[in-house]
Amino acid sequence: MEEVKTIIDNTKSWYDLADTALKIGLGAFIGGLFTYITTKSNHKHEISKEKFNRKIEMLNEATGKLENYFTCTFKLMDKWYGYATKGIKRKNQLKEKALDEYIEIDALYLQNTKDVQYAFAQLNMIGLKETRDIVIEYDKIILKIRNNIALEKDDIPSEDYILEMMEKTNAIKNKYYNKIKKYFDDLK
Repeated sequence: MEEVKTIIDNTKSWYDLADTALKIGLGAFIGGLFTYITTKSNHKHEISKEKFNRKIEMLNEATGKLENYFTCTFKLMDKWYGYATKGIKRKNQLKEKALDEYIEIDALYLQNTKDVQYAFAQLNMIGLKETRDIVIEYDKIILKIRNNIALEKDDIPSEDYILEMMEKTNAIKNKYYNKIKKYFDDLK
C-alpha cells in the first residue's frame, strides 16, 4: 500500500510540475504574442506618423516656394499696371531707374520659376498633381505676357487687361489654396 501511495504522490508531483510548467509556458507564449502584436502596432503607427509628418513638411516647403512665386508675379503685374496707367507701352520707354527695378523683379520671377519646379516635384511625390496643374494654368497667363514684354514683341497690356489678368490669377491662386486646404483636411 505504501508503494501505491508513493506512486500516486509521484504522479501527483509530476502532474503538478507539468501543470505549473504548462501554465508558465502558456503565460510566456501569450505575453510574448501580445508584446509582438503591440510592438508591431507601435512600429506601424510610428511609420505612419513619420510619413504624415514628411508629407506636411514637403507640403509646407512647396507652398512656401509657390507663395514666393505668386508674390513675385503679382509684383510683376503691379509694375505692368503702373506702366499702363502712365501710358508706357514698351519696356524700352522706361527710364534707367524704372528699368533697373523692372529687371530686378523680372529676375526674381525667373528665379522663382526655378523654385516652382522643385515645388512641383514635392507636390507630385505627395500625390497632388492637380495642384501642380493649377499652378501651370496660372503661369501660362503670366508667362505669355512676360515673354512678349521681355522680348519687346508686344506692348505692355492695357490697365483693363492687367486688372482682368489679376482677377484670373487670383481666382486660380485661390483654387490652388482650396485644393491644399482639402488635402490638409483629408490627411489622417
